[in-house]
Amino acid sequence: MKEKGVLKYLTIGILCLPLFLINIQSTQDWGDDFAGYLNQAKNIAEGKPMAQTGYVQNPEYPTYAPASYPAGFPLLLAGIYAPFGINITIYNQFLNLFLIVFALLLFHYLNKYFSALISCLTVLIFIYNPWTLNFKSEIMSDIPFSVLLLLTVLLFTSENTYKTRNIILLILLSGFLIAIRNIGIVFLAAAIINILKNIYDGKKNSTETIFSKKVISTIVIVSGSLIFYFLIDKIFFPSRSGGLFSYNYLIDFSQLKHFLLLNLSYYMAVTRAFFEPWNNEWQFIALLTGTMVFAFIILGMIKKMTRDFKFTDTLVILYMAVILIYPYSNAGFRFMLPLAPFLLHYALVGITNFNITWKMSHTKVSLILALIVFSSYSQGWIELSRSKGKTLEGPFEKDNKEAFNYINENTPANAIFSFAKPRALALFTDRKALTHRPDQNMKELETALLTNNVDFILFNNEVSGDSIKEFIHLHENQLIKVWSNERNAIYRRQH
Repeated sequence: MKEKGVLKYLTIGILCLPLFLINIQSTQDWGDDFAGYLNQAKNIAEGKPMAQTGYVQNPEYPTYAPASYPAGFPLLLAGIYAPFGINITIYNQFLNLFLIVFALLLFHYLNKYFSALISCLTVLIFIYNPWTLNFKSEIMSDIPFSVLLLLTVLLFTSENTYKTRNIILLILLSGFLIAIRNIGIVFLAAAIINILKNIYDGKKNSTETIFSKKVISTIVIVSGSLIFYFLIDKIFFPSRSGGLFSYNYLIDFSQLKHFLLLNLSYYMAVTRAFFEPWNNEWQFIALLTGTMVFAFIILGMIKKMTRDFKFTDTLVILYMAVILIYPYSNAGFRFMLPLAPFLLHYALVGITNFNITWKMSHTKVSLILALIVFSSYSQGWIELSRSKGKTLEGPFEKDNKEAFNYINENTPANAIFSFAKPRALALFTDRKALTHRPDQNMKELETALLTNNVDFILFNNEVSGDSIKEFIHLHENQLIKVWSNERNAIYRRQH
């Protein structure tokens, strides 16, 4: 029996091996998040203060990016940076390992409720979705965070949760979870709500008290996790962000209803889009698949929560509440990625409770449905294959590398730059850099340049906005063009 269990996981692992060959990139686009993470990883590997990356957060544009990220993901990357430096292919393969671990954990989670075949097919549908295959080449914290969240949930909901060894593991895992992405705090919040529910139910049944082992252990896990997180983020690898309260300034209560409705509509759309046509190309099967899967998720969620409300349901509600009030609606499915195991669980509950009398066996029906979903992925797979070996539009393109090389060789080490992608500039040139709000008027831009003592402006035809272009045109007498190529121009300000 034990060998059979090992064989199931070995099968999943083997089926995931093609991930090491699919959509492996050697470059990154202008997304700029990767540069922030790598710069912090570089500092950790070189023994420098982690948060001193050269990125200058513009107080008038704080939503562009935090002053620095928590230390969790940079710590993971530092072990790769130390021997390999900025080798994007190596980081791609590193994230592939996390994705395969995610697949194994996802199978383990689903197989507790559904057959091995259904669980395996669901894992493959998720892993080989074109969105997943495309996103795994981005150096972002979402996949490691999702892995750690699911692992922590599985451990917390296991039969041996309150054994000493597991309590220590939970403290370390959940503390590091928050150090990767601060939204990991919802796990601790869900744990607290779960134990309060147990106390309430226990009082009714005279089985649970405030001094029970479960209650005391949960308090130890929550407090221990927070202490471990603060040791990482404030003592050993201090960041320049506000920690757990890094983003509270973004919450505008007067606009709360607006963002709630906007984000609810947005995340409903991106959940459907996860299974819908790639690059907006109309495909009947894909459109039908996306709509049906979304409908099954909602049906299964209602069925599951009304019939058997568990810790994971609390976690889903809390996580959704956070991202629904967060005033940023441009992340696509990546903010939903940590919820994927639970959403897929809901979808399977919805499908299995859908009252249809099949004339075929469940095995045949499952295989046919999986084939329909995979057929809807075909266009996405074709698009990904076409991008193989191409240099992405971003800092690794020849013209942009020339600009960074010029900055390295011909500008003072303490120079401050204005550029649309400041973290990329900081990573590749070791210069300080900031960016500006796209909607700033000329007076505001001029004030910002003076206030931040900007020495140079790097203008790029692809990513620099119209406002900075207009500013350069109107202030030609105050700016000296010191270098240019087909895509870039560098201007020095006359102080």
